[in-house]
Amino acid sequence: MSVMSMDVPRFLPTHVPLVVGTPELHQRMLDQGRRAHLLEPPVDMDRYRTTDIAAARARFGIPDGALVISIVSMLTTALEKLQGVLEAIRVVDRMAATRPVRLLIAGDGEGLQAVQRRAAAVNAHHGWTVVQPVGFQLDASPAYEAADIVLGMGSSAIKGLAHAKPLVVHGEAGFWRNLDETTAAGFLHSGWYGRGGAGIRDLTGALESLAESPARRRQLGAFGRDLVATRYDFDRAAEHLAALYVDTVLGRPPRAAVARSLARSAATSARYFTSMRFGSVVDREQWAREGAIA
Repeated sequence: MSVMSMDVPRFLPTHVPLVVGTPELHQRMLDQGRRAHLLEPPVDMDRYRTTDIAAARARFGIPDGALVISIVSMLTTALEKLQGVLEAIRVVDRMAATRPVRLLIAGDGEGLQAVQRRAAAVNAHHGWTVVQPVGFQLDASPAYEAADIVLGMGSSAIKGLAHAKPLVVHGEAGFWRNLDETTAAGFLHSGWYGRGGAGIRDLTGALESLAESPARRRQLGAFGRDLVATRYDFDRAAEHLAALYVDTVLGRPPRAAVARSLARSAATSARYFTSMRFGSVVDREQWAREGAIA
């Protein structure tokens, strides 16, 4: 089973080998006695690269001289992605009072209309386009390429780095932090994510420090692309995945372990789905945030 999220649902059978996407989650599964493998999100370095910034900006009608901040994200409350986009709109709204700035938002989800309404209000206040939601993009590369700064988490953050853009990582509970030489090791371990912070205050500080220094943006962009090429290259990931398949075929669990695993999974699934359908709001929230997570 492949679980490319920040947590593993508890009701999944324990006898089936897991493939997870972050070193932090991989270690957690090993500590629980699970048979788990690490496969970090691979990136095609030939596809995700910056080649023509002017053309990318022209595609979105962005004027010369604007500081472009891009987000490529599902607009959903999962992992507080929508909350992060709304925080970014508030920060860029303030920044627009002193500099030409454009927040480019590529993504869709249940929060799209809320983002569109907020963008319209900000743009009407300033009299020009400050926030630009462009919806789902089949190929989001131009949104990364147009950026001076990328905001994101997980694979979206990695793709922004592949385009040689400075990155501010978003997480839950107000987490915002720049990628730099001091934070890279932590982000590699956590999977480009974090929990806990000062929200808008942290994002404002991160963006202002990058906005004031084009040289620092170029330096961090080069640093990020080198990091991705070393860690997430497509060919390296393919070789690793082939090795995982061989290991899985050669390591079948005993029948007794399979029976115990399936019984546990069935019981946990029954409790989960019963709670989600018939339980109280508190019960559903507990299962959604904790009870269904290993």
